[in-house]
This record gives sequence, structure tokens and C-alpha cells, in this order.
Amino acid sequence: MCGTDNRPHTASYTRDFIEENNIKVIKHPPYSPDLNPIEKVWAWMKVDIYQTTYDNIDVLIKVVIKKWDSMTISYQNVLIDHRMKVIKEVHNAG
Repeated sequence: MCGTDNRPHTASYTRDFIEENNIKVIKHPPYSPDLNPIEKVWAWMKVDIYQTTYDNIDVLIKVVIKKWDSMTISYQNVLIDHRMKVIKEVHNAG
């Protein structure tokens, strides 16, 4: 399956996929939220979700799904633009 090494981009399955699809991997620190676009999404979601206490997990799941579905194309474009800027900065820094 994924081998014994579960770090990003080091599991044999992941390495094989990257190689077979000619994907260039940009080396970066393992915990770098600016380079991980999903971290920006989680932060955006938390703004509203953390303002309420939920009675049970089912209610929380519905709220998370509703928030996720409310993400606009405009916001997605902001994330993409930020990601491209950060990638260029990392590339230029060597």
C-alpha cells in the first residue's frame, strides 16, 4: 500500500506516483502552513465554526459541510494566487 514510511512524498506509493506523472516536488520545511493551502481553508472555516458550541458531532459535521460548500470561487482564486506567490518566493530563495 503506502509502505512503512508515511512522511509526505516519501511513501513508496507516493514517490512512484510522483515519478510516473513527472511531478516536480518543491523541497520545503515539513510544517510550513504558508506552503500548505488547506491550512488557509481551515483557518477560514474556524472563524465561524469556533463561535458556537455544538450539541453533538452530527450537528458539527453539518455546520462544517455548510461552511465548506459556502466557499466561493473568488476565495479559491485568492488561495491560488497566494499559493503561486509563495511558491515563487520559495523557488527564488533556492
